[in-house]
Amino acid sequence: MGKAFGLNGWKQTWKVYFPGTIPFIFIGIRIALAVGAVGMILGGQEIGDTGLGGLAETFGSYSQTADLISTIVATTGLALILFALARKIQAWRFPWIADTSAGRRIA
Repeated sequence: MGKAFGLNGWKQTWKVYFPGTIPFIFIGIRIALAVGAVGMILGGQEIGDTGLGGLAETFGSYSQTADLISTIVATTGLALILFALARKIQAWRFPWIADTSAGRRIA
């Protein structure tokens, strides 16, 4: 389509290909945020007493339930805030993604 409208290689990349890949890039960012939150916990548990995973491990070992739950809630809250931030940036900079997604189409 880009060639039909007289676009050269770089203009095709920026006007056709890149906008077409934006939804997939944001899906990858959201998946990476979810996996990164789990990785924070597991990495801290494996390394030792540092980080959120280390806190969860320590609190679980000593049956400090309130502290353990607060650590889990804080980690979940952080992940949800980052996830929502990614959605807001996507809606702000690329509103056409939501307009063309299958879940939001008006039949």
